[in-house]
Amino acid sequence: ISDQVFGDPGMHTDVRVMCVDYLLAERDHFSQFVTEDFDEYLRRKRQDKVYGNNVELQAISEMYNRPIEVYRSSATPMKIFHEVYDADCATPIRLSYHRGNHYNSVINPNENTVGEGLGLPGYQQPAQRIEEECEKTVLRESEQEDLEAKLLESALKDSAEQWDQTQVNLQLEALTIQQSRAEYWGGSGTWGGSGLDAWMADGGSAAGARPYR
Repeated sequence: ISDQVFGDPGMHTDVRVMCVDYLLAERDHFSQFVTEDFDEYLRRKRQDKVYGNNVELQAISEMYNRPIEVYRSSATPMKIFHEVYDADCATPIRLSYHRGNHYNSVINPNENTVGEGLGLPGYQQPAQRIEEECEKTVLRESEQEDLEAKLLESALKDSAEQWDQTQVNLQLEALTIQQSRAEYWGGSGTWGGSGLDAWMADGGSAAGARPYR
């Protein structure tokens, strides 16, 4: 039912709720066809996976103002619910009956009936709009991929620049150390060349060191 009315089999719970609510609203009529306590019957029918029967099919056909045709091993329907309807605006809901308790949706692929009974007869989303939505989706995905690629490129570039700057700093530091050592040992430092020679000539007694023997 939900497949043919809403175009979505996943809305079967909504159909169940509306159907039982309709039975409750029309209890004076439908209670005549139920042998058990009607309130208990409705409580049970609200539960998921509880099969519907002729009472529910009749209620649904009235709810959506569409006849329901039930087929079984024949191209001629074995049962039709709500036969009195406006043929100009109501396309039958067609079901196939199996194993005494299961129904399948029977549709004509060349006939669009989604929305009938909901105030949207013959509703069909234009193919152009669907194509436009697909194009927008592809464009968004492409733009997202371009953005991610640019961000990655920028990150790699920043990383490379930081690495280059680190190498430059290391080289400058090495040159500074090398220059400082050259100045120190070359005589332009605090000690100077004569200072080192004097220390060695004195037997290393400078700064309290014991003379070498």
